[in-house]
Amino acid sequence: MRARAFFVGIVAAGVLLLIPAAATPEIQFFWFTDEGKLRRAEDSALELALLEFKVEMIMHLPDEYLAVDLEYDEYGGIGKTYALMYSGVELDTRGKIVVDVRDTRDWFSPTISEAEFWEKFEKIVMLFTSELRIRFTNDPDNDVVVFLIPKEGTAKRGLLGYFYEGEYVVGPFFLKESWK
Repeated sequence: MRARAFFVGIVAAGVLLLIPAAATPEIQFFWFTDEGKLRRAEDSALELALLEFKVEMIMHLPDEYLAVDLEYDEYGGIGKTYALMYSGVELDTRGKIVVDVRDTRDWFSPTISEAEFWEKFEKIVMLFTSELRIRFTNDPDNDVVVFLIPKEGTAKRGLLGYFYEGEYVVGPFFLKESWK
């Protein structure tokens, strides 16, 4: 019995010694260059500023705010991804701020009227472009792209619409016969 208690005590002590060693934070090598400087420091500052902007929008407009992701697309990968996902969507998002707006509040339900859709979509775009104009860009019509994604996801209803180079483009959901 003593041998068993001694063995359990040794194992417990070993585990207690290993837990703090395993819980230490690890700095990933890809965050820093060979000289020890932070990689992409300019982009990181912009990403931080976009995150601060997002948090401020949530705090100031809690009832109107939808799920939004803001990202600076340095190489144009988002536009290429959307071109692969949706036929007819050919956008050059290189060097632009891309805003993905996901409808989490069912504002753009399948039963919404076309006029109501346009009113809400233009309001969302105006909100973001006016705020982004103050903080990040002098020309939001050319520097900001806004995608509107439905609550059900794009697999069921597709892309609802997008704002690109000052123009509003409505997705295939609103191209049904009743609105032609």
